[in-house]
Amino acid sequence: VVNVLVKGPVSLLLRPESSLVLPAPQAGLATAGSGDCLGGVLLAALARGLDLETAVSVSLGLLHKAAAARVHPEARDFPDLMRAALSGIA
Repeated sequence: VVNVLVKGPVSLLLRPESSLVLPAPQAGLATAGSGDCLGGVLLAALARGLDLETAVSVSLGLLHKAAAARVHPEARDFPDLMRAALSGIA
């Protein structure tokens, strides 16, 4: 089974049995390294036992919240921005 996650102006999770559209564009995610951060957060969520759709939604939500905290974030900013976003959730 192949699942495809497309990160862009509108992010998509394409699955054989369903699709999920996440229409929250965030210009701050158009930076080198943001996809790497998304991949790491997504894999961590899956490793913790979340189902794929929930893991994608949570991961993209966290990354979008982190990117919104800075006008033009760089890849090196994302770990601190994600920590700050998580502290607001906990």
